[in-house]
Amino acid sequence: MRKFISIIVFTALIFLNACEIPVDNITDNGKEFEYIGEEDEIFDTYVSPYSDLEEDEYAEMEEEREDEDGEEDKEEKNHEEIQDQELSEYENEYVRITAYYRDSDNTVVPVTRKIKRQEGIARAVVESMIKNDENDDALKPYKLCALLPEGTEILGMNIKDSTVIVDFNEKFLEYEDKTEEVNAISSIVYSLTEFNNINDVKILVEGREKDILKYGTDISGLLNRKNVLINSKRLNVEDKVEKVDVYLYKNEGGEIDYLVPMSFEYIGLSREEICSEIVRLLGRNYDDKKMFSCLPPGVSLIDSKLEENTLILNFNGEIRNYGGSSREEAILNQILYSMKQFEGVEKVKIIIEGKEGKLPEGTDTSRGIPILNKINEV
Repeated sequence: MRKFISIIVFTALIFLNACEIPVDNITDNGKEFEYIGEEDEIFDTYVSPYSDLEEDEYAEMEEEREDEDGEEDKEEKNHEEIQDQELSEYENEYVRITAYYRDSDNTVVPVTRKIKRQEGIARAVVESMIKNDENDDALKPYKLCALLPEGTEILGMNIKDSTVIVDFNEKFLEYEDKTEEVNAISSIVYSLTEFNNINDVKILVEGREKDILKYGTDISGLLNRKNVLINSKRLNVEDKVEKVDVYLYKNEGGEIDYLVPMSFEYIGLSREEICSEIVRLLGRNYDDKKMFSCLPPGVSLIDSKLEENTLILNFNGEIRNYGGSSREEAILNQILYSMKQFEGVEKVKIIIEGKEGKLPEGTDTSRGIPILNKINEV
């Protein structure tokens, strides 16, 4: 096992009680015949049901039947065209977004969902996170809630040079406790940086910069995924410390499991060392019964390397110690989303003890698995 000279500082809070989208500016009832001889013999012995009709009568009947068939084909084609048109209209009316909400334990959960298409999709994403009856009703089936205080309004939003400036009214500041405050800011930053052309977020209140919020959260300067923690006791990364997000599953009761990011801080690790640490954290047991990982115990990373846009992960044999296609999919999701945060990574290729092949339930990872721009789609 690799020994790190570097020190890992864990600051993640585990709750015990608990795409690319454009932005603003930004048979007849036929019978089965038994073969009785040569083809010619069959045709010679076949008697047409229309054999007693005169030639003109037969021709007229055939013509009528062809007309009827033609009408049926036309009706079927028209029906298919209407269905295609309705589907196209539906797809044009709605757009897929990824926004961050909270569950009953105050865990921040990313969800990909459809909302009505409108001008200013980035604004619509943030508005979908404001507490009101409409948003509450939309999120209730998923056991989720909006994060931003009721009455919050967006006074303005501007995107320039990969930075989005969002100006809120004063209602935005009305949080009941530090957890609400931290979760709200992290959800805004993570939701807006889901857009490919947004890296940084600047938050204003009534047109003015606000440095420290009521419960001590620092929102001065530019906020991004490198300096903002998610699902943590605090928002801001300490000086000279870096962070990484690890994706675990959170059970919301019954069969609802959401993949959620949790931030861990570290000092002085290389990319390869960070990959190994992520896998170690994914294979760890967690005290919270609702928070869990699907990776088998004892799994570790032998080494890793980046080739063009594909991150190649070489696992030890323990990665095979599971069964079931649904668990295989869950394991892949955890690995893919946890590695997505590395710049330039679009695919992940998994090899086991240096050998290519398939995973136990048949998934072929030899060409690399693309990381999708959606998560927890509902």
